[in-house]
Amino acid sequence: MSPESAQRASERHARLTALRMLALRRLTEAQLFAKLERKGFDPEVAAAAVASCKRDRLLDDTLYATLYVEGKRAPVGDARLVAELVKRGIDRDAARERVAESSIDESARIEAAYTRLRRTHASLSYQSAARRLERLGFPASSIYRVLREHAGADLGDVLADLN
Repeated sequence: MSPESAQRASERHARLTALRMLALRRLTEAQLFAKLERKGFDPEVAAAAVASCKRDRLLDDTLYATLYVEGKRAPVGDARLVAELVKRGIDRDAARERVAESSIDESARIEAAYTRLRRTHASLSYQSAARRLERLGFPASSIYRVLREHAGADLGDVLADLN
């Protein structure tokens, strides 16, 4: 077998492997490239397979980012969403753009996170709630706004119960 035909065979095998991977689940370009390299393909062959899939519109990082942001079940902050997308190989600016275009804004997500937190940990202290919301990627200004609003509402409920 000539070196050219061996190279073409390797590229075909890499493309078939990439197609199998994409049939199982949606991947970013970076994820697909890394998986192909872990399977033992040369970087050039893996890059050619990724380019081929991208050319055939089987890979779309923008669509991946949009679907990831819109499909996220756990309410997390914008910073955490961006970090998770970057970790998956999405460009930081593209990730910020997709998160900014999300149909659910950060204030709605932090309200949902707070509600979930209070449902599971009813006696959680103010500081502990703030730390947990911070770990979910919400900015301090939003955290303390939500905590103040709910602390006032909780105090009003307690005073109403006393009367």
